[in-house]
Amino acid sequence: MLYFEPQQSALCGVHALNTLLQGPFFSETGLAEIALTLDAREREVMSAAGTHTAEYLAAVAEPSGNVSLDGNFSIQVLDCALSSLGLTCSPWARRLTAGRNPLTETAFLCNLEAHWFTLRRLGACWWKFNSLEAAPNPVSDLLLALTLEQLQADGYTIHVVRGDWRPESSLYGAPSPNGLWLSPEQAAARLAADVASKAAGRSRVAAKRAFANASGGRLQLRAWGGAGDAGDDPELAQALAASLGEEEPRVPVGKASLAVTFDDDLARAIRESLCHAANTAAGVDVALAIEASQAVEPASQRRKAIPAPPGEAATLKAEPPSDALALTLAVRLLTGGRFVRRYLSTDPLSDVFLALAANGTPAGALATGFPPCDLAPATATLAELGLLTGSLLIAHP
Repeated sequence: MLYFEPQQSALCGVHALNTLLQGPFFSETGLAEIALTLDAREREVMSAAGTHTAEYLAAVAEPSGNVSLDGNFSIQVLDCALSSLGLTCSPWARRLTAGRNPLTETAFLCNLEAHWFTLRRLGACWWKFNSLEAAPNPVSDLLLALTLEQLQADGYTIHVVRGDWRPESSLYGAPSPNGLWLSPEQAAARLAADVASKAAGRSRVAAKRAFANASGGRLQLRAWGGAGDAGDDPELAQALAASLGEEEPRVPVGKASLAVTFDDDLARAIRESLCHAANTAAGVDVALAIEASQAVEPASQRRKAIPAPPGEAATLKAEPPSDALALTLAVRLLTGGRFVRRYLSTDPLSDVFLALAANGTPAGALATGFPPCDLAPATATLAELGLLTGSLLIAHP
């Protein structure tokens, strides 16, 4: 089993440390205590030259250099945490030599600006644990050195972690509020689902652009006229290419009428895919049947497909107390800024709409993920929708 923590807020340092150690060893609070201790030591060293010097006063006035307000930790904090377990953390040589073979190591901490992730050997296999990804990703022995070199070329700082590694973590299989235990098969399934979700997101975005530009025009199906024939609308060609899972749309040839070609079954599949993508991404009911000679409905006449927030008859429950097992969700508002509130995992999504309305910042729909996907139905619980504490939702009309 592989221990993995998805990204929450800016806690990638916590996630990287725990996935490197393969267990929920450290929390944000524990690392924050280490950071504050380091801050105090730094101030103590600077005070030796006097507490009234300009340098000391400037240093005291600056924010902590070991932990930011959103939870990002410095390498000094991670190093101290690893030292408490008998492990050392040191920079990895820029150029690999015969005496510095990465395959003889056990773990690497990789950092670029404010993001941390881990490369870890478990048994005979190497894994990449990146909290921004859907699951752990296997790295072959052949690609490990190339991966490290590419990361360094991209500006990453790499630290090698050494020490007396225990055969098995004492927290192996332990429950964690922020982590998951996955088999390699489950990790592969989550990665495949994430790839499919991102492809669907590209299809929705491309379809939204295509239908916006096609407003008032005509969209027809006819027999395929040859390679590269996708009509004269690049946005529609992009939408169809994304729907079919292609990386690039087919190149338009000539100035024929807006048309695409496929057999009947494939044409019907594209119709359903484009209509569903446009409904989900643009929040409109396109109500199209892409048949020969049938026009696209103007955008001004499209009906909202996403249900409005619950009516006034629904009542908002009180916010759970701070000591309850609750989820903290943040919503990026239509007016800018964020709205943060606690909910129970058994609360329905409609409670989030109610809370936004009570705050005077109502929303027509809520989305999450990248690319954003609308959350539905409103009756589903937050747990059923897969929301975790620290999840960021995006409000849109």
